[in-house]
Amino acid sequence: MLFRSLGWLKVAIESLRAKRIRPGQALALAGPKNCGKSLWQNLITDLLGGRVAKPYTFLIGKTTFNSELFAAEHLMVEDEVASSDMRARRAFGAALKGITVNENRYYQAKYREALTLSPFWRLTITVNDEPENLMVLPPLDESVADKMILLRAQCRPMPMDTSTTAGRQEFHERLMAELPHLIHYLLNWSIPEELVCGRFGVKHYHHPELLRAIDDLSNERKLLSLIDGELFRNPCVEEPWEDTAEELERKLTGPNSNCRREAQNLFSFNTACGVFLGRLAKLKPERVSERRVQGRRLWK
Repeated sequence: MLFRSLGWLKVAIESLRAKRIRPGQALALAGPKNCGKSLWQNLITDLLGGRVAKPYTFLIGKTTFNSELFAAEHLMVEDEVASSDMRARRAFGAALKGITVNENRYYQAKYREALTLSPFWRLTITVNDEPENLMVLPPLDESVADKMILLRAQCRPMPMDTSTTAGRQEFHERLMAELPHLIHYLLNWSIPEELVCGRFGVKHYHHPELLRAIDDLSNERKLLSLIDGELFRNPCVEEPWEDTAEELERKLTGPNSNCRREAQNLFSFNTACGVFLGRLAKLKPERVSERRVQGRRLWK
């Protein structure tokens, strides 16, 4: 996992020094409090030129103005308030795709005409690893998965006492003095062949425990839980259920449903039930499958 982080940083530094824009995944770190996540982000800022911007409100669609982002190489999402609204998380995922792979980006400042510019950007995200904090991350579906490296951070003892102001200052000065040596090392270091990726330079990776935690927060997992609680709450029922997505939605949101309110909140757009069933068919083919009968899509 360390090599992926160093490989990501090597590609970013080489691209910046060569003044050539190259796609780069978002680097996300999740871990316990006070384990150094923000420190690593601040070091990345220094390694990429010293300029940083906070893009979160733009990424989730709360503002259309983003001019301040074009004054920085490092875009940093740090301990943001997690949104449980799946629409915000999916907006984050859609914007993340543009940040990581598109060369031309939309620029909009207040009272100014919109422009198309080509900035150098690298995006990092840090969150605590509790489930509610992980909800700041977008769902890692097929269109987003290869555009994010998701690593788990852990606590390690500091090499010197940082409990005092003087100690923290000494530690910071020591780190700053070492950064040129780290850059020299990265520029002369080769990414291991098994980690090389033609598009991004280094292959993406998702820590399996974090991936499972994010997966458990998804709408499709929520739907499966509602299905189990409503359709199969009787342990004696062994026959599979089969019908259309529309009929399933009516059953879960009907007046006799024990999960009516939860289902109504889950199905926030007209085709939500069918969309979530389609994702479940990929994630859990042993539980959910689709077939067509006389032009009708039936789910089982």
